[in-house]
Amino acid sequence: MNALIPVNRPAGNLIPRAPGSEAFEGPPAPSVDELTGWEEENYQLSLNAALSLGFPVAAVNGSASSQILIYGVSRFKDIDWTDGNTYRYGVALRVLIHVLNLKGDVSLTLPMIAAKVQIGEAEAMASVVVKGYKGTMKMPGWQSFDVTAYSDFQKAVSDLQDQLVNDKADIVPDLLASTAAKTLESSTSASVGSVFALDSISRRKSLERTLEDLGSLTQDDGIRTTVENVFSERLIDSQQPSEEEASQAQKLLHGIHLAHHWRLW
Repeated sequence: MNALIPVNRPAGNLIPRAPGSEAFEGPPAPSVDELTGWEEENYQLSLNAALSLGFPVAAVNGSASSQILIYGVSRFKDIDWTDGNTYRYGVALRVLIHVLNLKGDVSLTLPMIAAKVQIGEAEAMASVVVKGYKGTMKMPGWQSFDVTAYSDFQKAVSDLQDQLVNDKADIVPDLLASTAAKTLESSTSASVGSVFALDSISRRKSLERTLEDLGSLTQDDGIRTTVENVFSERLIDSQQPSEEEASQAQKLLHGIHLAHHWRLW
């Protein structure tokens, strides 16, 4: 069974469609009374995946390592639809923690992140996303997620959660997660990785040099795996491109080249 992946976009944006075909609408949203499921959410995403899934996170300097953590609570109903995917509709309060330059191999829990920020071994920014609710909410305006912000976080989430639970009239069930998002999440990394690999091959850069350059920009495992696969599939020795292989890569790129900000040769 495929895992449900959190989304912050409509169902129609999850399924790629052929030109001229009808837009995919997904299942109709359930009524509030049908939202019988409750769950505390805990997700970890790469920056690239979070952006592709529609979450409001900011791009960062290419040299910064970056991870997105999503914590929250949701009231929901899962709907198995005719396309073979599951769509979760409901109301959710989600806190997005954008962690940068974390030092050391530590468990990514909220108290640990706050402690690391406090002693200067990480940077973190926090924001709140509410789905499926039309009422007015007083949202916290956090900047850096340190120990003080973590204490504020606990109180703010508790207050907002009480409001969501008790204000049934303002709940308008929205799409929270879907197994269909797996295609969107993986296709983005695959597309970026393919172009990055072909660009490097066209410049006759080795796989080792390509992965070194990639590592200075992103830690996305999906992009790295795609780069390695493209080198393996397109090169005879899978490491160093020949002149002919570089020429073939240039043709596949149709004149497109990436504008790098590091030394190329």
